[in-house]
Amino acid sequence: MKSLGRMIALLCVIVIPVAAFAVDNPDYKRIVSGLASTRESLEKARRLCSPTLTADGYDELARLLLQAEKTLPRMKTAAPGYQTERIEQVFENIQAVRCSALSGRDTEAAAATLDSAIRTLKFCAYALNDGVDFLIKKHTPASSALMNSKGGMNLGWFDTPFENLNLPDSVMRQKKWHFFSFTSRDYIIGFAAVNVGYLSNYFMYLFNMKTGKLVEFEDLSPVISKAKVAPNSIAGTTIYKSKLIDTKIENHYNDGYYLVVFDCKNKNNDHITGRIKVLTSGEEYVNSKEDLENRIVYTHQNSTYKADGLVCINGSEIRFDPEESFVSMDYTKGLHKYHTEWLWASAAGKTKDGTEIGINLGAPVGKGFLNSSVFWINGEIYRIATVKMKYTNVYRNWKISSADGIFNLDFHPLGHREGSVNLGILVSKYKQPFGTFSGTINAPDGKRYVIENMLGVTEEHIAKW
Repeated sequence: MKSLGRMIALLCVIVIPVAAFAVDNPDYKRIVSGLASTRESLEKARRLCSPTLTADGYDELARLLLQAEKTLPRMKTAAPGYQTERIEQVFENIQAVRCSALSGRDTEAAAATLDSAIRTLKFCAYALNDGVDFLIKKHTPASSALMNSKGGMNLGWFDTPFENLNLPDSVMRQKKWHFFSFTSRDYIIGFAAVNVGYLSNYFMYLFNMKTGKLVEFEDLSPVISKAKVAPNSIAGTTIYKSKLIDTKIENHYNDGYYLVVFDCKNKNNDHITGRIKVLTSGEEYVNSKEDLENRIVYTHQNSTYKADGLVCINGSEIRFDPEESFVSMDYTKGLHKYHTEWLWASAAGKTKDGTEIGINLGAPVGKGFLNSSVFWINGEIYRIATVKMKYTNVYRNWKISSADGIFNLDFHPLGHREGSVNLGILVSKYKQPFGTFSGTINAPDGKRYVIENMLGVTEEHIAKW
């Protein structure tokens, strides 16, 4: 079991191809099962804690605490080193509950201590999942439902998108968006339709690499019906409709494409139209995660899609050829934390020998959801360890690296867009530079890929929503 702990700690900081770690590993299952069992006992104990607790209730509370205590030493021995301190904290919490509830009959203090212990166990489980379980690609359930028939959530990394995103909360709390970026030799185009439950937002930008000119289109409205985000990324249609913005995304995932059609104007009398068929390719990144406060976020992302279509900006035509263009897509639906921050990077291109590379990297900022970074080599997807993004100024050069040494990239911004919304309880501040990535990727196949001037975007986002 000690060797298993070392193995899990190692897996948490290296890339693992899908087949490298068996889903049915019995020792790993025992660790996860033990943590879940302990958490279940403590959650039952927490429900008992009330000022009206009877004598029988105190007996049941004592039994549950003893049951949890017996499990923890085994988990502490088997778990990776960085988790043992947290497990020891849970053990101390249980001792404190014994003093406050069983000796002092202070159920209020016991409840607060148990809440702390349960949160700690959740973090242990999520950290293990991020290190191992989220490196194992699972088959999407036949039901294609995010919430299973027993009321539990299907969490982890999956091979295909879900059709039924039945999140357990009100629509008003849900944040959802559909984002696309298109890159060719000379242009970067990005746009998104966003619905945060009580606000609609749309942006589109086109950046000319040759001239350095940026053209933007945007709409922000409290009329949430302006942004109708499709119920999933498989079928249905996302629509954003306002006085100056008219955009539609038809999801035909099962037929291998998305159809994007737009006709937008801005206050400077710029006019952009387009009809692009986005061809799906490469393995999908489908991820469903839960944070420490039971908030679920579902994402379907891919940076290896191709574009086939025509865009017209102020009378000039831009042709997107699937042999030379790349598309990054992000469909997200979730119950994000009120105060959310992230750093993000997305890019795609070819090396000199024609190898296709795609990246989708997320760097953790503060507490919240754990690592969510992947990359593609000729369409094959890999997860990587925690990514670090460093810069002194968001609009100057970035250094991007991973804890496992896989990534060593420099990002050089060529232009940027930014926005700031401050409506008191609703705040959104984002800075999105776009430019080129250069550096190296030391891939799991043993090869070292040299990246030169690969087009993409980064983002710094702070939100209270």
